[in-house]
Amino acid sequence: THTTEGDPHAGLDCLEAAEAVASAAQDDLALASVLNTRAGTYFSLGEMDQAEALFDRVRSLATRVGAPKLEALALPNLGTVASIKGDDVLALRYFQKSLAEFEGLHETSYVGPLLNNIGRLQADLHQDEEAERTLQRARAMCLEQGDRHHLIIVEVNRARVMLRADEPSNALTTAESAREIAESCGDDRWIGDILLVSGAAHLRIGNTELGLNLLGRASEIARTREDPKLMADVVLEQARGLRTAGRNRDTLLRLNEARALFERLRARRDL
Repeated sequence: THTTEGDPHAGLDCLEAAEAVASAAQDDLALASVLNTRAGTYFSLGEMDQAEALFDRVRSLATRVGAPKLEALALPNLGTVASIKGDDVLALRYFQKSLAEFEGLHETSYVGPLLNNIGRLQADLHQDEEAERTLQRARAMCLEQGDRHHLIIVEVNRARVMLRADEPSNALTTAESAREIAESCGDDRWIGDILLVSGAAHLRIGNTELGLNLLGRASEIARTREDPKLMADVVLEQARGLRTAGRNRDTLLRLNEARALFERLRARRDL
């Protein structure tokens, strides 16, 4: 809860205590669950190596104690780390294996979020038609499950595919739909991503100042939440807008900042 509310350091304090309790009780299942949450917190802070090592440990513990659901939960996390690091083939393998395991366990509530991850990865690989189909399936599954929280990020990712297809007006409409869903269910976790996509869409339409304004708000959210991946994406998009506006010095400053952030994240493709 602390991490979701934007205070990951308080979250890590709680998790340190939880890990000590689970270890003292020799409860490997509880320990694996704690480590999975701790790894996710490190991931949100951009500490990719620590997150990856912990997710691997979670998978090993889950296998040892016979907890297939927890093992399946670790796989997409490893996939997301691999994706950021630029190993798309490994990332897709993790996502697809996790999807097969959850479907085998009849855990349908996880299918929509996993399809969302696969669709986002396909978009990153410029497989736009496959990405759109996968994200449509993710959207349908989230609606079927009444999962409005994951539906928000599915819509954001659909908007990203529309941007890549040079459909900024459609992307803007879809991002607005994501914002309305977020407001209706009081979930502000993805507001920064929504502002990023909306700002990028306005830049492509030609509304440079409005686009930069929205990106500035996204930047404030990313800094407040200490989210380096969102920050890197925002800064890179700001450089695009500043270059369009002829502000070359500011463009170079943003590009240098983006490079430093992507280096920290080991994001080879983005670099």
